[in-house]
Amino acid sequence: MTRLARYLFASVFLSAMLAAVLSLIPGLIGKQEEREGIPAFRLGEAARLTERTLVDFLLEHQLENRIIYADWQEPELTLHLVADPQGEEDRLYRDLFMLIKSGLVTTTNVQVVRLNVYDDEQVSEQYRFSILAHRAQLREDPSMKNRSRLSYREYIENAFQVIPRNDI
Repeated sequence: MTRLARYLFASVFLSAMLAAVLSLIPGLIGKQEEREGIPAFRLGEAARLTERTLVDFLLEHQLENRIIYADWQEPELTLHLVADPQGEEDRLYRDLFMLIKSGLVTTTNVQVVRLNVYDDEQVSEQYRFSILAHRAQLREDPSMKNRSRLSYREYIENAFQVIPRNDI
């Protein structure tokens, strides 16, 4: 009888251990998938900009200057920024460079990026300056690597059309 009890105890114990080990497997697989994650943005692949992806596209950037208006009318992306009054000019041009680069280099369907820079949020027809960047203007530097090490401002002024303040 004691022998039967031992066998029963051993079989119940082994069954419980097997069930415990099997219950851990889905948790381990889930943690593996969690570590790998699901990529929100694909590096190295150009994406299509749409009305649904416009906010994600803009949130990719850590900008010093605020975007106050965004409009996507394929093939043109229009953005209005307010320049930080205490900000450095180089940071403003870095933001502009990054937005142009993201629009023209990392997307497949943006052909024109228009950036209007304002001094304050009272947006009127008087902007500080405007930049009109066409994909066709990237023939010499298609990935905007800036191999000649120009400042952001110099790069933008050399590569794209910068329209000074309009005083309408």
